[in-house]
Amino acid sequence: MPLTKCFTRMKTIYVVRHAKSSWQTIGQKDHERPLHSEGLRRMKKVNDYLVKNKVKPDLIISSHAVRAYETARLIAADLGYQETQIMQDREIYLGNEDSLLEIVFALPDHLESVMLVGHNPIITGFAQMFQARIPEDMPTSAVVSISIDTKNWNQILMATKNVNFYVYPKML
Repeated sequence: MPLTKCFTRMKTIYVVRHAKSSWQTIGQKDHERPLHSEGLRRMKKVNDYLVKNKVKPDLIISSHAVRAYETARLIAADLGYQETQIMQDREIYLGNEDSLLEIVFALPDHLESVMLVGHNPIITGFAQMFQARIPEDMPTSAVVSISIDTKNWNQILMATKNVNFYVYPKML
């Protein structure tokens, strides 16, 4: 009898806005801006919440921008996720909400959860597509967790959705 993969009926998307970035270097290209020390401190508060709530994404995909990738690395370190397994996708920086949907639709169905680390306004708009009642712009270091009742990533728009949590530094 051949072995088959067992797919869960629930998918989870963690939508993350990068931590506060630095504007100290005049003339620096936007995608090269690193995190500000305050961003590091605030992200640690959010990461502590994620650890406490046993968040374990199967895959982390980050924008290629320095501030987003540094945020993804901080999260990975605190969650015990291998930094070398973080994927980068330029569409998270350059694209739009539909670009993020295409990334998620293409995920292999054996993955149960994905974390997308990106930028406003795209990251906020993407979270709002899944009925996340969040302000006009997610603050830096914010994370939204959304569960979707489906076993196929390419069916997430049609499935029942539930916002598990919305967390950001000022609320912690």
